[in-house]
Amino acid sequence: MKVTVLVCIAFVLLSSPLFASNRYYLESVRLQKLATQSFDDGDYDMAEEYAKEAAKYAQMSDDWIATQKKGAETYTVRSWNGYKDCFWNISGMPAIYGNPWKWRRLYEANKARLPEPNNPNLIEPGFVLTIPRP
Repeated sequence: MKVTVLVCIAFVLLSSPLFASNRYYLESVRLQKLATQSFDDGDYDMAEEYAKEAAKYAQMSDDWIATQKKGAETYTVRSWNGYKDCFWNISGMPAIYGNPWKWRRLYEANKARLPEPNNPNLIEPGFVLTIPRP
């Protein structure tokens, strides 16, 4: 359990913010502090819950930062194993559309450049998606 908490805390600390307005980062830091305090107080179950939530917000922070780095005009696909990147999940990211049901818009904008244009399930890590804006 201690290892889980420490790994989650390290994950949060490695997710440094690019902008002070990154609310996901700020929440991950708040939760990380609560995890540390709970751990120090001997409440290991709460520490683990706070650490899991902190890791979740740290991931959302990383997603937000990834889109901000490029002005939210592009998104580089990451691995399925680590990030579960697919049109559905990418479209659901708050900094992209915040709505997974908009996956088809993202797919149609990038369809011609895909390895198999008629297969929206095949996007490879490293592929740079163009994000169409209204």
